[in-house]
This record gives sequence, C-alpha cells and structure tokens, in this order.
Amino acid sequence: MCNYTLLHILSNFSFQLYNTALRKYRKKANAKIINIADVPKCSDTFWEHPPPAGDAEVLPLNIAIDRAFDVQWNPPGYPTLEASWLQTPFGDDWGDYDEAWGRDGPVDHLGSHYNFVRHHKDGKLGMVREKDDGSLCSVFHEVAFISVSDDVLMMNGDPGPEGAYGGYAGGGFGTLIKGVSIPSGSEDGSWNTTTLEEYGESGLQWLLKNFATDEITTIATE
Repeated sequence: MCNYTLLHILSNFSFQLYNTALRKYRKKANAKIINIADVPKCSDTFWEHPPPAGDAEVLPLNIAIDRAFDVQWNPPGYPTLEASWLQTPFGDDWGDYDEAWGRDGPVDHLGSHYNFVRHHKDGKLGMVREKDDGSLCSVFHEVAFISVSDDVLMMNGDPGPEGAYGGYAGGGFGTLIKGVSIPSGSEDGSWNTTTLEEYGESGLQWLLKNFATDEITTIATE
C-alpha cells in the first residue's frame, strides 16, 4: 500500500472519529444552531458573496482575534507560503485597518474571537466573529482551504464560483490563521507548507487541533 493511500485512509478514519465526537458534543452540550440569513455581516465590504440557504452549527472553536489576518501572499501558497501586510480579515471591518495591528482597531473587536460555522446543507465552513455575549457576525459565508503546515492554515474567504482559484480576484480573499505553535500578531512570515491532501488533515481538523474548546477536546480524546 502506498503512503498516500495509507494517509488517505488514516485521514478518513480520523474524520469519522471527529464526527462521532461532534455528535456526542451536540447531545451533551446542546450545540448552537443558527439560521445563516439571521447573521449580519461584520462589515459592509463591496464584495457581496451570497449566503448559503438553511441553518448551520456554530463549532466549538475559539480563535483569538490576533491570529487571523487578511494577507498579501504568493499563490498557490505551497511548498512555501509567504505572507505580508497582515490586516484584519477582509470581511471584518477591513476598511478600518490601514495601520499596524493593535493600534486603532474598531472598539467592537474587543471581547470577541473568531469561530467557524458548518452549514448543514453542504457541510462547507463559514467564518464568523463571536462576541462574549454569544452574538455573531459573518466574516465569510464560505471558505476554501489552500495550504497548511503545523504552524499556519491558508484559505480564501468567499471564493469565486470556480473554487479556490477561480472567480473574482483569484478566488476570494487570502486569509491566514496562525496556529498556537507560533506567536500571535501581525508580523510577516514565511513557512514551509503543503496541500491539505498531502498533509493528511482537513481544514476543520487543523482548526480543532489548534482551537477547540475544552468540551470537544475532552470528547475527541476519549
């Protein structure tokens, strides 16, 4: 059996374990279900990506505000990803951030974190900002993961109709998430990366590994 086939089998098995854990989490913790149409946008950007129909589940993730950024990058983003000019994600008051991160950001960024929702209709993920009071606003209705390493996850927010590289502006808005293995903050960086297929984890698995809340972490390791 080739290494790629074995990696694919292990990845599928790991994802099945995650789904089992997530079902337990839903039952135990009464997971939050939302109607996407009821979630306002975080900012009035000019790019209008149509929201998917139906409802979605708010995932058990807590991603610090200073770990997710709109970036200038070098498609396709692997085997080396170079990211510069790190700013607030485009769909989250992007126009208010033409200064270095952390100096004069919008007040409502305080007391909030980033999260993802999983659409029940097609299983795709969308990015949201979640405030301490539990209210949500939509950063991206949909994301397409591009490249990954142990330290970072690269994705396009609101990709075009042809996927990660098709459609408007090369397929969406390049967005970088810094994992917990490296310092947070808006410093530029360069990382050795690969595709998610070669890495052997989905974008969701990477997010859970780095940012899952205590509840899902406990269940997933049982």
